[in-house]
Amino acid sequence: MEGRKAGLELTGFTLQRHFLMGLGILEELLEVEEPGAEEIDKVKHNQGIRDLIMPGGMGDTFKVLVQHRGVDRPALSCFSFRDMSRYLFG
Repeated sequence: MEGRKAGLELTGFTLQRHFLMGLGILEELLEVEEPGAEEIDKVKHNQGIRDLIMPGGMGDTFKVLVQHRGVDRPALSCFSFRDMSRYLFG
């Protein structure tokens, strides 16, 4: 509502996990050859991604709202996975 008062249009709204999936976060996962000391950083990296997109965790808790002004129908890949804008205003 406040964005509209300021002249902003809704670009998209979604859960963090959908936003990141639309941006291609799964392509950032690293292949872990065999568990070992040198692979620990890759495992930690992958666990960090998991934490960002896990249903029931941060992936569902945090939401992303993007607004725009002066752009005719912006298409952003971050909303290609699932745009939930219709749930905002009933």
